[in-house]
Order: sequence, then C-alpha cells, then structure tokens
Amino acid sequence: MRAAAWLLLLCCTACANQRWFAPRENRNGVGPDGSPAAVYAFGTAPDAERDGGELRVWAAGTRFVPDRDDEVELVVGFELENHGAEPLALDTAALRCEAMTTDGQAATGLVPARWTGAAEAPAGGMARIGATFLLPECRHPRDLAQFTLQFRVVANGRPVLVQATPFLPWIPDNDWRDDGWWWGRYRYPYGYCGPGIGFGWHHAYWW
Repeated sequence: MRAAAWLLLLCCTACANQRWFAPRENRNGVGPDGSPAAVYAFGTAPDAERDGGELRVWAAGTRFVPDRDDEVELVVGFELENHGAEPLALDTAALRCEAMTTDGQAATGLVPARWTGAAEAPAGGMARIGATFLLPECRHPRDLAQFTLQFRVVANGRPVLVQATPFLPWIPDNDWRDDGWWWGRYRYPYGYCGPGIGFGWHHAYWW
C-alpha cells in the first residue's frame, strides 16, 4: 500500500525547465506577454532628448531548444515606437549578449541564432522583433545567472540610442500577485518542483 502511494505521488509531480528574468534598470514597462521590460525614451534630433521614440526590451526567459534537451536558448524581445518623421530601426547587426552562468563561466559577444518580426518602425509607427540566443555554456535553462544585452537604434543609419541593459532572475516581491505574467510562470526564477499533473511545460510566446 505504501509503495503504491509513493508511486502515485511521483506520477503527480512536475518540474519547470525554464528561468525568468527582468531588467535591473528602467523597469517601468512590460512586454506583450506581461514580462517586466526596461523602457528607454530618446530623441532623434541633435538638440532633442526624448521626442524621437521609445524602446521597450524584455526577456521571455531561458528554455531548452524545442525538440532538444542538450541545448539551451535565451529569448528576448524589443518593441520600438517611432514618434518622428523618419524611419527608425533596431540595428540587428549590433545586438550582442554577454552571459554569466551560475558557476561563473562567461560567454561574451553572443549573436542571435534566430530573429522573428520586423526591426524597422516607419514614421509614426512601431515594430516588434524577437531574438533567440543559443547559450553554449549552459546545460540547463537554470544555469544562466545573469546577462546583458547591448544594442542600438538607428535613424537612417545614424545611432540615436546606444544602450546596454543588464538582466537578473526575476524575484517576485509579493507571493500573491494578481498578475498574468506571474501566474503564467508559477513560482520562483530558479524553477519549481512540486505537485502537478501533466507531461511537460507549455508557454505561448508572442512570436
């Protein structure tokens, strides 16, 4: 009887194989999925500071590469609003990721393995783009301790925003937040093991 009870308990456990992150500066916005985002307002004219546009950047977290359990990827997103009269674009050639694992291994100069969406926002419009980085130093999604995204926005090839945004694991400040982003990831940035019924972990990314 006791053995049967233990078997039933094991069959009802589940583990999360993802890790969630939030920017540690300018965290005053959210991404389309509710993930905490850093927001940067900028100008496009030499004497203007904030009237040109706005950029939001967030992280959708780490996960195993779909259909593989030996590769880990980091998914990030950008949303660019153009308030001016000339096109703006995220410079995809300039995007880099500096990552640090939990055991102190560093990966520098990582470039995206995949892109999704549009990088250019027309005058008065907006653009949304996702980038996926492969993390060769990570064997599990929870191995990533922190990372920094280095990027820039250009107007007709002219840099108007050059930024480095650092990210750390998301640590909630309230155990009972009525927040879709929070509940969609359940609990704790290091992953969670506990009661549950299912065969895997699902998350709908906006792209």
